[in-house]
Amino acid sequence: MTIVGPVYELLLRAYPAAFRDRFGSGLRQAFHDRYEAAARRGRRAVAIFLLRTLADVAGNAAALRFQQRERTPMNWRTLGSDARYAVRMFLRNPIFTALAVTALALGIGANTAIFTIVNGVLLKPLPYGDPDRLMMVWSTNAVERRDRDTVAPLDFHDYR
Repeated sequence: MTIVGPVYELLLRAYPAAFRDRFGSGLRQAFHDRYEAAARRGRRAVAIFLLRTLADVAGNAAALRFQQRERTPMNWRTLGSDARYAVRMFLRNPIFTALAVTALALGIGANTAIFTIVNGVLLKPLPYGDPDRLMMVWSTNAVERRDRDTVAPLDFHDYR
């Protein structure tokens, strides 16, 4: 391994520095062991080994550098693989899938109903002109001991 060792050291420079610091000694040891095994099989095996090593280092180093530049935490490929995995798991457990879909449907339906009520009661303006001038007229019913009782139509006509 006269010139091969320093050439492999140059090839390792293609990897990012953090990767070299973490895995460099293991890569060197694996390269040395595989080179010795190829050398025992002959010159042709060494040549094939060196060409494969060159292609492997070039491809992996480029992939690592590209991955290092891509800093987005999620991309479309991972989203697609996660979706395929979820579908496989759902198909394996149909009862769980039915329960999960039912729970989601109930939750979404309840949320929609509550929002509709809140929107109609609190958020939308009243369908009257000058809603701040609206009043409620009450009457007192001493016989039935009610402080707030609805006004009879004839009493309302008298008040008016």
